[in-house]
Amino acid sequence: MIILKDRKGNIVKQFYLSSFHGDGELREYIYKKYNSEGHSIWCDCCRDNIELSIAKRENTIYIKNRPKKGSSHSSECKLHKNYCGTSEHELGWTKEFTDDDKEIYKVNISKFVFDMQIRANCNDFEKERLYTKYSYIDESHKTESKVTLLGLLTKLNMIGWLDYQNSKNHPNELPNNIWNFLNQLYGTAKKIRFKGRVSGTLQDYWFSSNKTSDLQFIFLPLKSIAPRKYPDGNIVQNELDIFLDAFNNKNGKVFYHKIRCRNELYETLKEIKKFEMEESGTYRALVGGFVSRDKYGWFFKSISYIPIIPQGLWGESIYEREVYLKLVSEKILFYKPFESPEYYKNYIPDIIFVKTLTPDKPYVGEIFGVEGDEEYSKKQADKIALAEKSDEFDLWYWERNKGHYDIPSFY
Repeated sequence: MIILKDRKGNIVKQFYLSSFHGDGELREYIYKKYNSEGHSIWCDCCRDNIELSIAKRENTIYIKNRPKKGSSHSSECKLHKNYCGTSEHELGWTKEFTDDDKEIYKVNISKFVFDMQIRANCNDFEKERLYTKYSYIDESHKTESKVTLLGLLTKLNMIGWLDYQNSKNHPNELPNNIWNFLNQLYGTAKKIRFKGRVSGTLQDYWFSSNKTSDLQFIFLPLKSIAPRKYPDGNIVQNELDIFLDAFNNKNGKVFYHKIRCRNELYETLKEIKKFEMEESGTYRALVGGFVSRDKYGWFFKSISYIPIIPQGLWGESIYEREVYLKLVSEKILFYKPFESPEYYKNYIPDIIFVKTLTPDKPYVGEIFGVEGDEEYSKKQADKIALAEKSDEFDLWYWERNKGHYDIPSFY
């Protein structure tokens, strides 16, 4: 919990770090109190509270986290320098701050992210195509988590959606089309750095057909998939062409890239065919991965995809996408969290609303759509009971799995 105190040391306000990151009005309020009225802010993760500071750079307000010599945050605190989280979108990731206090995300990447064609039949590869991360025991008997390509795509997408609303160009706005959102993802990719043998940021690998580098990262909406053909019209065996749309910012026109994909990789993409672009021009999936080039053109070395709403946000289920689309249509600010809020028992909700239902209380949302899963049902009941007992947050939820077909109102 973060505490705001006045000059006399009286507590003025208490809030969670996740609320600060997601609420522009709260950030402005705290900054004004700190900068103009002499208030102080503290982290209460340990008995001796740790004093923090607030700074503003290019209209971005952030917490400067530099504990005095001899003091340190609790290892379970999100401000601890080695905090690595507990959820599927935190394990394998480390959030740090640069010298000028800009946040970066260091990712412990799986080797298959760069080349899925190596050892394609091993057990780790099965995990690679199904999960956002997997864990193993290293030589020193420590458990280490590796982030998969799917994990990289989903977290980039979620961070970018939040970054868009916090950006100086689009403060407190949702993306109104996929191209604006993809421009934001390019900026967000600079915040993602690779750990280990691979150096640089994800942005360093960002795809451009004019680049000469052998390995590039592509992340674009799926247009269509078709059999690959020779110039004489005969079909190429064991390969397909995947068409991805792109946007030319100079002339304002959409064009496409044709990337070939080996069948052994394509077969790992379950049901991707049904996410091709609709006849109306609506995109339903983003395809991402690393590509290289030979004398025949570009080809995928690794590939995955995520289902999306038309504006580009990842939605894991059809019900999630239905709710996200409704939120966008009603212009309700929200984001899809990638960290477990401190008040939510290590669960990650489907939604965090920027505008709260009750002053000073975070407002989260859940979409319950899975049927016939006992473990899921237990967690569903636990989340609802937690909200009923707690006075720390408000919960919106849609029990679609109990026959409630209409989406409840949000406010």
